[in-house]
Amino acid sequence: MGSQIYAIAQIGQCKLYVGPAHQLRQRWPGILAQLNQGLYPHPFVQSQWQQAEGTRTFSFHTAAELEDAYDVLNLEEFLMEIGQL
Repeated sequence: MGSQIYAIAQIGQCKLYVGPAHQLRQRWPGILAQLNQGLYPHPFVQSQWQQAEGTRTFSFHTAAELEDAYDVLNLEEFLMEIGQL
């Protein structure tokens, strides 16, 4: 399977971080491990994850789950919009 899209939604903040991943099913554990270990490659997303510390304020979605969503920015567009890139 080719590249897929995943999203990390920050509940209550109206923030949706979207990125690509090859073999998404196999990558999920690695993405979560990076976030939990403070090693996620995007500092803004990582800092938001760390600020949530132990609270369930994030949810995870695939592109299929977001098909009906609108106004979804890719991660780079989002970071540019908020001045973090």
